[in-house]
Amino acid sequence: MVYDKVIEGKYVNLRSVNIEDADYTLSLRQDPELTKYLPKLDISLAQQKKWIEKQRSKPGDYYFIIQDKEGANIGVIGVYDVQGCQCETGRIAVKNGNSFQSLEAQLLTFDFAFDVLNLSKTVNYVYADNVHAIRLSQMFGAEVTNKFKDETGMIRVDHVISVERYKESRKKLARILYR
Repeated sequence: MVYDKVIEGKYVNLRSVNIEDADYTLSLRQDPELTKYLPKLDISLAQQKKWIEKQRSKPGDYYFIIQDKEGANIGVIGVYDVQGCQCETGRIAVKNGNSFQSLEAQLLTFDFAFDVLNLSKTVNYVYADNVHAIRLSQMFGAEVTNKFKDETGMIRVDHVISVERYKESRKKLARILYR
């Protein structure tokens, strides 16, 4: 789906991905450093454009470009698979951004899910080897709901973040980000 507004923060803005972003988004998905904990993706630019076109019309699927305050693209992030009162969050890849920008992009994404879409929880999964992502999820109030070896042979950790736990965590994170 397309969210018509720009979500503005102090360090970054989020805007819906469009077809013209295909080259950029594909470069992130094919960057070995950014995707070492993700399934490998070997697709063409035409396939990426087709995927974005489909994503933009898919109900409950929001994919954002993260831009610094000068308008340069520094990453992507998503809210997707909205069903009932919950969604999945993720699809994050940040390149050339700093930790404040990355943290704020996630904060804005959760604000979007809880305050704009009025959802009550988010779910996501992270591979256990990605300790940075697990630690970040915990900072946002994540609770582990399942841990198992998936079809790739990697240990997958499922999380849920309730709106209540997020709001508590958000207060602490906002003090760090917005002093």
